[in-house]
Amino acid sequence: MYTQFYMRQIYFFFLIIISILIFCDCANPLTPEGGPRDKFSPQVDSTQSTPFSATNFDEKRIVISFNEWVRLKNANQQIIISPPLEEQPDIRVRGKSVIIQFKETLRPNTTYTINFGDAVEDITEGNKALALRHTFSTGDYIDSLEIRGRVRDAATRKPQEDVYVMLYKNLEDSVVYKEKPYYFARTNANGEFAIKHLKDGEYKILALNDINFNYKFDAIGEQIAYADENVMLTDSFRQRIDLLLFEEDQDLSLAGAKATQYGRVRFQLTESPEKIQVQHLTDERNFPAFAEIVEDSVIYWFDVRDTLPQHQFVLYSETEILDTTTLQIPLKSKFLEGKPKLDLMFRSPSNASNLGIGDDVTEKYERAVFSTELREIQAKKSTEVEFNHPIYEVDGTNILLLEDTLKTPVVPTLNVEPNDRRFLIVDYDWKDSIKYELLIPAGALTDIYGLSNDTLRLPYQVKKTSDYGNLDIIIDSLEANKKYLVELTTLENETLEQIIISGGKSFEYTFESIEPKKYIIRVVEDDNENGKWDSGNYLEKRKPEKIFTKTVTEMRPDWDTEVAFSIKEKPQESRGNLGDRRGDTSSDELPSNRPKLNKGKN
Repeated sequence: MYTQFYMRQIYFFFLIIISILIFCDCANPLTPEGGPRDKFSPQVDSTQSTPFSATNFDEKRIVISFNEWVRLKNANQQIIISPPLEEQPDIRVRGKSVIIQFKETLRPNTTYTINFGDAVEDITEGNKALALRHTFSTGDYIDSLEIRGRVRDAATRKPQEDVYVMLYKNLEDSVVYKEKPYYFARTNANGEFAIKHLKDGEYKILALNDINFNYKFDAIGEQIAYADENVMLTDSFRQRIDLLLFEEDQDLSLAGAKATQYGRVRFQLTESPEKIQVQHLTDERNFPAFAEIVEDSVIYWFDVRDTLPQHQFVLYSETEILDTTTLQIPLKSKFLEGKPKLDLMFRSPSNASNLGIGDDVTEKYERAVFSTELREIQAKKSTEVEFNHPIYEVDGTNILLLEDTLKTPVVPTLNVEPNDRRFLIVDYDWKDSIKYELLIPAGALTDIYGLSNDTLRLPYQVKKTSDYGNLDIIIDSLEANKKYLVELTTLENETLEQIIISGGKSFEYTFESIEPKKYIIRVVEDDNENGKWDSGNYLEKRKPEKIFTKTVTEMRPDWDTEVAFSIKEKPQESRGNLGDRRGDTSSDELPSNRPKLNKGKN
């Protein structure tokens, strides 16, 4: 009897467990298998949600319900509450609802906006709840004023996405260092922003690329933008705000140093230097040394007889000592054990400015090159051969340039620039569409360490002159008392050529024999006449130097392309027109093309 009783107890126990498992399985939604794919965004169920645009709100939480099960993704970055709260609210999902639980008392008579960004999505296909925004007021009405505009990079003029645009009631300049904004919004992919549901009054407006997400301008590398005047917001306000984002220049200083091999030290600086001097503190005199500027670093090459493992270096700018450092240098004997050579160097696309302190650009070396791959070169221009070490001696007597398929020997001009010793410059009056082969015999080149090269054979193909075009530019509205930098750049912001001009109201120039592709012409107002574009400073109220750009959208081979534009600033346009281009003349005008005349083969 007792046995039957215990058996019944065990049976009911298992029955309860199975029921719980079935219930949990039903309570957890799963992605359905088969059937049509869900393409629809989650829709708000207003009957189950906290009322939108509610006034006299005094609840502790907000509930937004949807017509399907949802989840949150990157909620801390995507969900923005304006004005900001002192304490981050608890945001969670329960079934088909998103619940926001406040941890503090809300401000009286204030309109709040919760922007969800892309944080809410369904659990089946990840469809986003688009343009989800919840607005409510702790007062009698919803504020209805707004400010619109856009944020662009001051140097490139490109729109900046995910930048905070912030409004302050405190009008002190220092407010961005110590207080969170009263209102703010985030820019979209086009750099545009709209801060809505604002109260009338005077505001300071700033844009911030907030690296540490604390709504303050307090981290190295953060970019800022500011308007010349505060915003007086009224019912009649229609001005679009155009903000140019910049990173303040840092004082040039040594950020780190590293020696990865004998005779080569990388000094990384806080910014790219124009001129730098490296003093090597050693008793030895007249030893070979070379300082090479690469992005924001200085590569110092040297060869000394000093066998001490530690070496001391002093870095100088044009006017002062930057820093002194002592480094452990690998021994030369270890370096020579690897049987190093003066080799061709092929640099990867890695960017030195993105590397850590002391790291090297990824490099690949190739010895005794007998290459069958043709290197394309351009007529009327020299070509460069890059090596892994600085070149200090060139024995040109045995270096041959072989022309055409007949391999006719011709004599090129060979040169190594004193400030660019890793490149052998080969110059010749190249013939159109002809093949050449550069033969550098073993031992013809000697590097800084006294090492020489193995035999090198480099084939070249001269491209047709007709494959290139000329770009004629005409710039007007210049101020005669100002100095300007005129630059031809790629769409990737690489400067191909720079001209310094002054003393005239217009300027004409021809960029000859360039590849027919898209370019950007930049005109920089060089206010301090230092030959480069300078960024701004927020507290000094110094804006970045003005840049005017024009995009060349169409070039044709063997044709002259003419581009004319004015750098006169256009008036700022009213709200509703997203084509505001104040200070930016990169218009949609098409350049005129005509066949090359007297400048090349027609």
